[in-house]
Amino acid sequence: WEKSILPLALHVRGLEDNHHLGVPGLVELNSPLKLASMEIFDSVLRQGLVAPWTAVPSLVALCAFPNDMVHQQACRILRTYILEKRVDFFESKLIDAVAALQEQALLCGIRMGQDAAPDPNLMMSGIGKLYAMLRDRKQTRVAFLRSLLRSFTTKGIDLRKLEVSAMILIGLPYTLLEEPLQVVHSCISTVDQEATYVESNLELMQGCAEDIKAGRPVPIDLGAVGKKAGCLTLLLEVKNILRKAFNVTDNQLANYSERQKATRAMKVKGQQVNLQDFSGVTTSETSHAWIAQCKEFKKALKREGMREGARERERPSPVQKSEEVQEPVVPKRRKLFG
Repeated sequence: WEKSILPLALHVRGLEDNHHLGVPGLVELNSPLKLASMEIFDSVLRQGLVAPWTAVPSLVALCAFPNDMVHQQACRILRTYILEKRVDFFESKLIDAVAALQEQALLCGIRMGQDAAPDPNLMMSGIGKLYAMLRDRKQTRVAFLRSLLRSFTTKGIDLRKLEVSAMILIGLPYTLLEEPLQVVHSCISTVDQEATYVESNLELMQGCAEDIKAGRPVPIDLGAVGKKAGCLTLLLEVKNILRKAFNVTDNQLANYSERQKATRAMKVKGQQVNLQDFSGVTTSETSHAWIAQCKEFKKALKREGMREGARERERPSPVQKSEEVQEPVVPKRRKLFG
């Protein structure tokens, strides 16, 4: 089950021949394999031969495969054997499910003939069906969005996978105001917390400009800083697109809490996000590319004025500063004897 069937369900054949097959050819080639895997999943889970939670990552990932029949089967199996019986099984495997979803989306996009990120329209068709099943289960829906957002704060940044998460967060069929509010609020919080890391290292890069230009080693991990800058740039783009699409205000963000009750139904009609507006990030594995990504992130922050407010809050007042510098005066003790 775990060594053969689950990996086979996510395998994409013919990648080495993608130049002449193209995306439609590879989808047609792999759809029978995916559907056959769904039949095995159905039979095995119906008979209780395996632990149901082991199938969650693969079933979630198959929602990114660009075939309607595969989407429908994966959603039906998830709903019948997991969501309607033990939704906690689904929630417990969300981190693994998001990782599998990212990888499957890349297989069905970049490696299936695309030059950049996977086609969002092909990818979002099935993921939208999956999200629709979670909409009425607030705890599960919040956990799903939180897992997608969590991928932006983990170590080992892969910008291609984060682009997948960003496109999913932008393209989900939100119907309640609290859904995009959760995403926008998290984006702002993460950027505000981690922007200092990029800004401080960018200042160090300016002092090492000559060494970097000459290709000499510098005491900065340019790749790590550049990837973090790309990660935060993606969050800024997600925030901006969702705020514009759903008219999210500063007051709504200030009063937002994940525990609050739904405020009002959000009418999606006329507010559908155009995924073609998503530009993502483009970087190559070179020092100059990482530095350029850091500078681009710095410009994005300056355009939005996000850091000015944070700096004002962090900057101590003259009175506080003078109090911090002064050391406490300890009174001398008298000698009582001798």
